[in-house]
Amino acid sequence: MAERKRKNLSERELRVLHALVSHPMFNDREISEITGINISTVIAIKKRLSARNVFKTAILPNFHKLGMELFLVGYTPIPPGPQKEVIGQWRTPVEREERLFYAGAANDMAFFMGTAENYTSAMALWERIQRGWAENNLMLDKVGSLILLPLTISRFLTFCDYNNIVRRALYEAAGGDAGIMVSEEDKGVSGPYLEGWGGDDGRGRSLSKKERKVFKALVMHPEATNKKIGEVTGVSRQGVAAIKSRLLEEGFYVVRRIPDLQALGFEILVLAHTVFSPVSTVEAREEAIRYMEEHVPQFFMISSNTQNVLMAAARNYEEFVHYKNQVLSLYRRMNFINDEPTITLMPLTELIHVKYHDYGGAIKIALGQE
Repeated sequence: MAERKRKNLSERELRVLHALVSHPMFNDREISEITGINISTVIAIKKRLSARNVFKTAILPNFHKLGMELFLVGYTPIPPGPQKEVIGQWRTPVEREERLFYAGAANDMAFFMGTAENYTSAMALWERIQRGWAENNLMLDKVGSLILLPLTISRFLTFCDYNNIVRRALYEAAGGDAGIMVSEEDKGVSGPYLEGWGGDDGRGRSLSKKERKVFKALVMHPEATNKKIGEVTGVSRQGVAAIKSRLLEEGFYVVRRIPDLQALGFEILVLAHTVFSPVSTVEAREEAIRYMEEHVPQFFMISSNTQNVLMAAARNYEEFVHYKNQVLSLYRRMNFINDEPTITLMPLTELIHVKYHDYGGAIKIALGQE
């Protein structure tokens, strides 16, 4: 099924999609210039891909700059039984949590991601979810794991950046070298780390009431025009444009285009949690991080000195095993790990998204509910 979807995307469609993903702030004319496709065709392809839900636009808030202290990742087993019924029992408590923005379940495993103001709010969230599962009669032999990553001592390599993944599909469609994951030009798109999204540089300045209103509306309506945001917030169109530009310049958010992985020919979603030995700091792991950036089809990775969470896609199980063995060999050779990473595999054909890059609830909490 996934392969059939991928073949429905022509090389031109993949070129436009890659440009949209790697340069999400470009307008249609700029997309036309970098792809060499005339602007009327770019507009037609963009509309067609959007209508087929091949991609969506999301505004990702910089929660570290907004004062949130923790990034949360959870993964849990799903007990056997009718999938629709069991996942329904799992999803209800997760859907209620506004701090969570990305969650899904497939077959016997599920995951979620989110943010929290502090340890107390994170643990209260985890307790509410577990209590909700119990109330829904979802009996788990193992409740799973909640990973807490303090943003002041963690760094994002990628945060929902699918540039390399779409590039891979484009290379394959063009008969090129699928192993070339990053060009010199694309290396400069997001850099080795998202600057200011983690580390000890602290939170950003306090935002005005008008800025908070525009920011919330922008996150909740990422495709909306400045005019529409102005209607929602009561701010002039020029005022909306100025605030958007200022907040982007100051690093309060990034724009992402999120592609449908199945449409690109991928079959497996991979979530990996690695615990490192005390001496393997982020700086010491630079070589391994560069390898994953350039060769592994990953779109999310956050690292601290002690642990790492990565999300990636694989075309099939054989490809997953290949990348797993390559990364583990590198880790072992450099004495970074003592134990195997915890890896969760979810088939994309079975994956049910409970939350799909829904940042509206989390931004309300980060900025206040007014």
